[in-house]
Amino acid sequence: SKCRKASRATTPRRSTGNSIREGNDFFGTPVQLAARVMSKADADEITASQIVHSMYGGKDLKFENLGQFDLKGFDEATTIYQVVWKEPVAVAAE
Repeated sequence: SKCRKASRATTPRRSTGNSIREGNDFFGTPVQLAARVMSKADADEITASQIVHSMYGGKDLKFENLGQFDLKGFDEATTIYQVVWKEPVAVAAE
């Protein structure tokens, strides 16, 4: 994974603020957080923030805690989760 974990221990936090819509574009803190969290995913990976994990954890989705990361534009480290969306591929023994 191309993530840099946070160097200090902090508590998970939720983003606050409203997104602003101008035409078909959205701006604001939630949009910035989503872009930063998404940038931590490699090809074929889905990452999610703490608030998404809180809303959907325990339902039909499985999450793997990747740890806390310092994200540009945010004062505190943010917990990022990987969404487990496909089963591991079994390798056939020869």
